[in-house]
Amino acid sequence: QGIDQGSTLGPTWFNIYLADVGKNFEFSQISIFADDIMIYASGRNLQETKRKIAEDFMKLETQLRNLDLNINFNKTKLMIFPPQDHPTTNFNMDISTSNGLIEVTDTYKYLGINLDS
Repeated sequence: QGIDQGSTLGPTWFNIYLADVGKNFEFSQISIFADDIMIYASGRNLQETKRKIAEDFMKLETQLRNLDLNINFNKTKLMIFPPQDHPTTNFNMDISTSNGLIEVTDTYKYLGINLDS
C-alpha cells in the first residue's frame, strides 16, 4: 500500500499526510521539509524552554506513531541557542523520550546548513 517512491504526486501526498503534525503544539513551532522535522521554542530561561520542548516533543512522538511513522533517534538532536550573556554550562537539558534521552549537541547539519550554538 501507499504511494510509489519517486512518483510525481508522492511529495504532495506526503505533505497532505503530515498536514496536521504539530497543529496542537502549545509551546513550539514546527518546520517540516520532506521527512525532516524541526521543532523549536524559546522561553524566559532554560528550565522553561526545556519544559516546552519536552511537552511538544511527546506530542510529536504520539502524532507520528499514530501515522505509523517512526522517529530516527540516531538523527534526533537537541541544540541550545542561549543569549551570549547566559551560558548554558551546568544545566541539565536532558529530554526523555520513549526511546531514551535526546542527545544534546553544539553543532548539527539540517537541510545542508550547518547550525552552531
